[in-house]
Amino acid sequence: MGDKLDSYEQQWKNAAPSPAYEAALPHITATARAARAKLDPAYAARAEGGGAVGGSTQQRGQQFNVGDSVMYNGAPHKITAIDPKTGKLTLAP
Repeated sequence: MGDKLDSYEQQWKNAAPSPAYEAALPHITATARAARAKLDPAYAARAEGGGAVGGSTQQRGQQFNVGDSVMYNGAPHKITAIDPKTGKLTLAP
């Protein structure tokens, strides 16, 4: 199952319109990544080496802060809140 998730993530990255586009993979929360890391030592080692696992507000090397603008579904949104436990972002148009 982990291999299939990795495949989906790679497809998502390959479909980005440009290298500057940093949309997060939908429906894969920080909690889910942390759970996978507990079950898959190889994934945990990769995640510790450069990815975000756990309740971080970091996505693919980018640190998010309240007030930042991000692209979501092709439109700019402003981050209004960040859940400290899951890292989930709350966006407003």
